[in-house]
Amino acid sequence: MPANSAAVWERLEFGPGEGFNEGRFGLRVSRSGSSDGMRISQPIEGVETCSGKRVTVSFYMRSSINHMCSVMLRQSFGVGGTDAGPGVNEQVAVTTEFKKYVVTLDIPSIAGKKRVPGRDFLELVFSSIGAGAYSLDLASVQLETGAVATDFDLRPFVQELMLCQRYYEKTFSYEIEPNDGITHIGSLISIVYIGQSGWSSQPVGHWIFKVEKRATPSVRLYSVAGPAGQWRSGSDQFSSENARALMVGTRQVSIDNRDLPVSPQTYYIHATADAEL
Repeated sequence: MPANSAAVWERLEFGPGEGFNEGRFGLRVSRSGSSDGMRISQPIEGVETCSGKRVTVSFYMRSSINHMCSVMLRQSFGVGGTDAGPGVNEQVAVTTEFKKYVVTLDIPSIAGKKRVPGRDFLELVFSSIGAGAYSLDLASVQLETGAVATDFDLRPFVQELMLCQRYYEKTFSYEIEPNDGITHIGSLISIVYIGQSGWSSQPVGHWIFKVEKRATPSVRLYSVAGPAGQWRSGSDQFSSENARALMVGTRQVSIDNRDLPVSPQTYYIHATADAEL
Protein backbone atom coordinates (compact mmCIF):
# COMPACT_ATOMS: atom_id res chain seq x y z
CA MET A 1 0.00 0.00 0.00
CA PRO A 2 1.13 3.58 -0.58
CA ALA A 3 2.09 5.88 2.29
CA ASN A 4 -0.73 7.74 4.06
CA SER A 5 -3.24 4.96 3.39
CA ALA A 6 -4.73 1.96 5.15
CA ALA A 7 -6.27 -1.24 3.82
CA VAL A 8 -8.82 -3.79 5.03
CA TRP A 9 -8.51 -7.31 3.60
CA GLU A 10 -11.70 -9.39 3.62
CA ARG A 11 -12.90 -12.74 2.34
CA LEU A 12 -15.68 -12.16 -0.18
CA GLU A 13 -18.29 -14.92 0.06
CA PHE A 14 -20.54 -15.81 -2.87
CA GLY A 15 -24.00 -17.27 -2.42
CA PRO A 16 -25.11 -20.40 -4.32
CA GLY A 17 -24.76 -19.74 -8.05
CA GLU A 18 -23.26 -16.28 -7.53
CA GLY A 19 -19.58 -17.19 -7.82
CA PHE A 20 -17.48 -17.98 -10.85
CA ASN A 21 -16.38 -21.48 -11.88
CA GLU A 22 -18.24 -22.88 -8.84
CA GLY A 23 -15.97 -20.86 -6.55
CA ARG A 24 -17.32 -19.90 -3.12
CA PHE A 25 -14.93 -17.12 -2.17
CA GLY A 26 -13.07 -14.13 -3.51
CA LEU A 27 -10.91 -11.33 -2.09
CA ARG A 28 -11.95 -7.77 -1.29
CA VAL A 29 -9.37 -5.10 -0.46
CA SER A 30 -10.67 -1.71 0.68
CA ARG A 31 -8.41 1.27 1.11
CA SER A 32 -8.64 4.75 2.55
CA GLY A 33 -6.24 7.67 2.85
CA SER A 34 -4.83 10.54 0.88
CA SER A 35 -2.60 8.47 -1.44
CA ASP A 36 -3.77 6.64 -4.54
CA GLY A 37 -3.62 2.99 -5.62
CA MET A 38 -3.27 -0.41 -3.99
CA ARG A 39 -1.24 -3.54 -4.65
CA ILE A 40 -2.22 -7.20 -4.37
CA SER A 41 0.61 -9.68 -4.86
CA GLN A 42 1.11 -13.43 -4.70
CA PRO A 43 4.61 -14.95 -4.72
CA ILE A 44 4.87 -18.35 -6.41
CA GLU A 45 7.63 -20.59 -5.07
CA GLY A 46 10.59 -21.01 -7.45
CA VAL A 47 11.82 -18.30 -9.81
CA GLU A 48 12.14 -20.97 -12.50
CA THR A 49 8.32 -21.14 -12.68
CA CYS A 50 7.33 -20.53 -16.33
CA SER A 51 10.82 -19.19 -17.08
CA GLY A 52 11.24 -18.29 -20.76
CA LYS A 53 7.59 -19.08 -21.53
CA ARG A 54 4.46 -17.26 -22.61
CA VAL A 55 1.84 -17.40 -19.87
CA THR A 56 -1.79 -16.40 -19.50
CA VAL A 57 -3.35 -14.86 -16.39
CA SER A 58 -7.15 -15.04 -16.17
CA PHE A 59 -9.26 -13.59 -13.37
CA TYR A 60 -12.51 -11.83 -12.45
CA MET A 61 -12.30 -8.30 -11.07
CA ARG A 62 -14.47 -5.34 -10.17
CA SER A 63 -14.09 -2.14 -8.19
CA SER A 64 -16.22 0.47 -6.50
CA ILE A 65 -14.75 2.97 -9.00
CA ASN A 66 -13.73 2.78 -12.67
CA HIS A 67 -9.96 2.84 -13.05
CA MET A 68 -6.92 1.10 -14.58
CA CYS A 69 -5.10 -1.88 -13.05
CA SER A 70 -1.70 -3.22 -14.07
CA VAL A 71 -1.25 -7.01 -14.15
CA MET A 72 2.44 -7.82 -13.68
CA LEU A 73 4.69 -10.86 -13.41
CA ARG A 74 8.03 -10.21 -11.75
CA GLN A 75 10.90 -12.59 -11.06
CA SER A 76 12.72 -12.33 -7.74
CA PHE A 77 16.03 -14.14 -7.26
CA GLY A 78 16.28 -13.38 -3.52
CA VAL A 79 18.51 -10.98 -1.60
CA GLY A 80 22.01 -11.38 -3.02
CA GLY A 81 20.72 -12.82 -6.29
CA THR A 82 20.32 -11.20 -9.71
CA ASP A 83 18.33 -7.98 -9.97
CA ALA A 84 15.37 -9.08 -12.10
CA GLY A 85 14.20 -5.60 -13.04
CA PRO A 86 10.61 -4.29 -13.16
CA GLY A 87 8.95 -7.37 -14.70
CA VAL A 88 6.43 -7.60 -17.55
CA ASN A 89 2.93 -6.14 -17.37
CA GLU A 90 -0.26 -5.13 -19.13
CA GLN A 91 -3.01 -2.74 -18.03
CA VAL A 92 -6.73 -3.53 -17.93
CA ALA A 93 -9.71 -1.22 -17.42
CA VAL A 94 -11.66 -2.16 -14.28
CA THR A 95 -15.35 -1.26 -13.87
CA THR A 96 -17.95 -1.59 -11.12
CA GLU A 97 -19.24 -4.86 -12.62
CA PHE A 98 -17.47 -8.20 -12.34
CA LYS A 99 -15.77 -9.05 -15.63
CA LYS A 100 -13.41 -11.80 -16.76
CA TYR A 101 -9.98 -10.54 -17.84
CA VAL A 102 -7.33 -12.45 -19.79
CA VAL A 103 -3.74 -11.16 -19.95
CA THR A 104 -0.89 -12.86 -21.85
CA LEU A 105 2.72 -12.09 -20.91
CA ASP A 106 6.17 -13.36 -21.90
CA ILE A 107 8.37 -14.25 -18.92
CA PRO A 108 12.15 -13.83 -19.35
CA SER A 109 14.49 -16.81 -19.17
CA ILE A 110 16.55 -17.24 -15.98
CA ALA A 111 19.54 -18.61 -17.90
CA GLY A 112 22.77 -17.16 -16.52
CA LYS A 113 21.05 -15.59 -13.50
CA LYS A 114 22.00 -16.11 -9.85
CA ARG A 115 19.32 -17.11 -7.38
CA VAL A 116 19.21 -17.66 -3.61
CA PRO A 117 17.48 -21.02 -2.95
CA GLY A 118 14.41 -20.76 -0.73
CA ARG A 119 14.21 -17.00 -1.29
CA ASP A 120 13.43 -16.93 -5.01
CA PHE A 121 9.98 -16.71 -6.53
CA LEU A 122 7.79 -15.56 -9.41
CA GLU A 123 5.44 -12.82 -8.23
CA LEU A 124 2.00 -12.10 -9.66
CA VAL A 125 1.04 -8.49 -8.92
CA PHE A 126 -2.22 -6.60 -9.41
CA SER A 127 -1.25 -2.93 -9.15
CA SER A 128 -4.46 -0.92 -8.97
CA ILE A 129 -4.09 2.81 -9.66
CA GLY A 130 -7.47 4.14 -8.58
CA ALA A 131 -7.71 7.46 -6.79
CA GLY A 132 -8.90 8.08 -3.24
CA ALA A 133 -10.81 5.58 -1.10
CA TYR A 134 -12.23 2.54 -2.94
CA SER A 135 -12.48 -1.24 -2.90
CA LEU A 136 -11.23 -3.91 -5.30
CA ASP A 137 -12.71 -7.41 -5.64
CA LEU A 138 -10.78 -10.33 -7.14
CA ALA A 139 -11.83 -13.93 -7.82
CA SER A 140 -10.92 -17.10 -9.79
CA VAL A 141 -7.30 -16.14 -10.52
CA GLN A 142 -5.44 -18.64 -12.71
CA LEU A 143 -1.90 -18.57 -14.11
CA GLU A 144 -0.99 -21.11 -16.82
CA THR A 145 1.50 -21.60 -19.62
CA GLY A 146 0.43 -20.85 -23.17
CA ALA A 147 -1.54 -18.08 -24.87
CA VAL A 148 -5.02 -19.49 -24.16
CA ALA A 149 -7.04 -19.21 -20.94
CA THR A 150 -8.50 -22.63 -20.17
CA ASP A 151 -11.38 -23.38 -17.81
CA PHE A 152 -10.63 -22.61 -14.17
CA ASP A 153 -9.07 -25.58 -12.37
CA LEU A 154 -11.18 -26.11 -9.26
CA ARG A 155 -9.32 -28.56 -7.01
CA PRO A 156 -10.99 -30.61 -4.25
CA PHE A 157 -11.01 -28.76 -0.93
CA VAL A 158 -8.83 -31.30 0.87
CA GLN A 159 -6.16 -31.05 -1.83
CA GLU A 160 -6.21 -27.25 -1.75
CA LEU A 161 -5.92 -27.27 2.04
CA MET A 162 -2.86 -29.54 1.98
CA LEU A 163 -1.16 -27.36 -0.64
CA CYS A 164 -1.79 -24.31 1.56
CA GLN A 165 -0.44 -26.07 4.65
CA ARG A 166 3.00 -26.29 3.02
CA TYR A 167 3.14 -22.56 3.79
CA TYR A 168 0.90 -22.11 6.85
CA GLU A 169 -0.66 -24.33 9.51
CA LYS A 170 -2.51 -23.82 12.78
CA THR A 171 -3.73 -25.88 15.71
CA PHE A 172 -7.07 -24.04 15.60
CA SER A 173 -9.93 -25.59 13.64
CA TYR A 174 -10.19 -24.61 9.97
CA GLU A 175 -12.96 -22.03 10.45
CA ILE A 176 -11.37 -20.29 13.48
CA GLU A 177 -9.10 -17.27 13.03
CA PRO A 178 -6.10 -17.53 15.41
CA ASN A 179 -6.28 -15.31 18.48
CA ASP A 180 -5.80 -15.46 22.22
CA GLY A 181 -8.65 -16.54 24.50
CA ILE A 182 -10.91 -18.20 21.91
CA THR A 183 -11.09 -21.93 22.63
CA HIS A 184 -9.13 -24.91 23.94
CA ILE A 185 -10.47 -27.17 21.16
CA GLY A 186 -7.65 -28.47 18.97
CA SER A 187 -4.93 -27.03 21.21
CA LEU A 188 -1.71 -28.75 22.19
CA ILE A 189 -2.00 -30.53 25.56
CA SER A 190 0.61 -31.27 28.25
CA ILE A 191 0.12 -32.83 31.67
CA VAL A 192 2.31 -31.83 34.63
CA TYR A 193 1.95 -34.56 37.25
CA ILE A 194 2.09 -34.33 41.03
CA GLY A 195 5.62 -35.11 42.20
CA GLN A 196 7.38 -33.63 39.20
CA SER A 197 9.88 -30.94 40.15
CA GLY A 198 12.49 -28.61 38.70
CA TRP A 199 12.86 -28.65 34.91
CA SER A 200 10.33 -31.52 34.59
CA SER A 201 7.57 -29.57 36.36
CA GLN A 202 6.52 -27.68 33.25
CA PRO A 203 4.28 -28.26 30.22
CA VAL A 204 6.02 -29.54 27.10
CA GLY A 205 4.10 -30.05 23.85
CA HIS A 206 5.22 -31.56 20.57
CA TRP A 207 3.46 -30.45 17.37
CA ILE A 208 4.01 -32.60 14.26
CA PHE A 209 2.86 -30.69 11.19
CA LYS A 210 0.29 -32.27 8.89
CA VAL A 211 2.35 -31.11 5.89
CA GLU A 212 6.09 -30.45 5.83
CA LYS A 213 6.76 -26.72 5.47
CA ARG A 214 8.68 -25.27 2.52
CA ALA A 215 11.17 -23.71 4.99
CA THR A 216 11.65 -23.40 8.75
CA PRO A 217 8.47 -21.61 9.85
CA SER A 218 7.93 -18.75 12.23
CA VAL A 219 5.90 -20.08 15.18
CA ARG A 220 3.49 -17.92 17.17
CA LEU A 221 1.80 -19.01 20.40
CA TYR A 222 -1.76 -18.26 21.54
CA SER A 223 -3.37 -18.84 24.93
CA VAL A 224 -6.74 -20.53 25.35
CA ALA A 225 -7.40 -18.00 28.15
CA GLY A 226 -5.36 -15.78 30.45
CA PRO A 227 -2.09 -14.05 29.46
CA ALA A 228 -1.47 -13.90 25.71
CA GLY A 229 0.66 -16.68 24.23
CA GLN A 230 0.96 -18.70 27.45
CA TRP A 231 0.09 -22.19 28.64
CA ARG A 232 -3.15 -22.27 30.62
CA SER A 233 -4.66 -25.07 32.73
CA GLY A 234 -8.26 -26.11 33.28
CA SER A 235 -8.28 -24.37 36.66
CA ASP A 236 -6.75 -21.11 35.42
CA GLN A 237 -3.13 -21.83 36.24
CA PHE A 238 -0.84 -20.40 33.58
CA SER A 239 2.77 -19.89 32.60
CA SER A 240 4.01 -16.33 33.04
CA GLU A 241 5.65 -14.94 29.88
CA ASN A 242 7.84 -18.03 29.57
CA ALA A 243 6.17 -20.23 26.95
CA ARG A 244 8.39 -20.66 23.87
CA ALA A 245 8.82 -22.59 20.65
CA LEU A 246 12.12 -24.44 20.35
CA MET A 247 13.76 -26.93 17.98
CA VAL A 248 11.63 -25.55 15.16
CA GLY A 249 11.97 -27.55 11.94
CA THR A 250 10.09 -28.01 8.70
CA ARG A 251 8.25 -31.06 10.10
CA GLN A 252 7.67 -30.29 13.76
CA VAL A 253 8.21 -27.99 16.74
CA SER A 254 8.38 -28.41 20.52
CA ILE A 255 6.80 -25.89 22.90
CA ASP A 256 7.85 -25.68 26.54
CA ASN A 257 7.95 -23.21 29.43
CA ARG A 258 11.65 -22.25 29.68
CA ASP A 259 12.35 -24.70 32.51
CA LEU A 260 10.24 -22.84 35.10
CA PRO A 261 8.00 -25.04 37.29
CA VAL A 262 4.21 -24.71 37.29
CA SER A 263 1.48 -26.34 39.39
CA PRO A 264 0.45 -29.94 38.53
CA GLN A 265 -2.37 -29.56 36.00
CA THR A 266 -3.32 -30.31 32.40
CA TYR A 267 -2.17 -27.35 30.28
CA TYR A 268 -3.29 -26.10 26.87
CA ILE A 269 -1.80 -23.81 24.22
CA HIS A 270 -2.45 -22.98 20.55
CA ALA A 271 0.11 -22.23 17.84
CA THR A 272 0.55 -21.25 14.20
CA ALA A 273 3.45 -22.04 11.87
CA ASP A 274 4.09 -19.57 9.04
CA ALA A 275 6.51 -20.39 6.19
CA GLU A 276 5.10 -17.95 3.62
CA LEU A 277 7.43 -16.44 1.05
